[in-house]
Amino acid sequence: MIDSANWVLAGLTAVLVLITLYYALTTARILKANERMVMEMKEQHDAMMRPYLVISPFITQDSQLLNLKIKNTGKTGALHVRLNMDKDFYKFGNKGEQNNLRSLALFSSPIACIAPGGSFFTYLSTGPLLFGKENDSEVSPVFFTVTAEYSWGCHTVTEETAVDLRPFLGTTSEPDDLLVQVKDVGKNLGTLTSQIRRLADQLAANEKTS
Repeated sequence: MIDSANWVLAGLTAVLVLITLYYALTTARILKANERMVMEMKEQHDAMMRPYLVISPFITQDSQLLNLKIKNTGKTGALHVRLNMDKDFYKFGNKGEQNNLRSLALFSSPIACIAPGGSFFTYLSTGPLLFGKENDSEVSPVFFTVTAEYSWGCHTVTEETAVDLRPFLGTTSEPDDLLVQVKDVGKNLGTLTSQIRRLADQLAANEKTS
């Protein structure tokens, strides 16, 4: 009887050990899953709140003028910003260090902070000059890279943006609905003014003949 009792006790002890081990492993997996969840939430929060320097070319409204814009589209300021171009770019094809974008303070000196929504822009060239046969790729290249290094909190990133102007060949800026409406109003006012003048001239002529 004693041996049987010992075996039963040993069996129960083994089962208890297995159950304890199972709960320990399950708890460890839950803790790891929670840690991953917390880490993912932190990464998502950081991604939502961090600064983003977006470097993009654009065409001025109703013109052939190409420009370059650097804007912080994030929700926090970009600190200790350094912008660098991998090539010289002379605005409007005019040689001279004063026309070289790489010599601008924007690309040659550090920027303490670019606030959320803050932006800089500079002229590049016109479409005919940039895509014309006489354009020198060493003077006004249609493809170059801008490197941006900046910080926020305890993070520092270095990002490269390829600026390709070639897709703008043969394109135009997006129409501004408000600007179109204003132009239409201007045309209508011009027509109305002409009609009023003609009416006034007719009235004046009638008064002379009467």
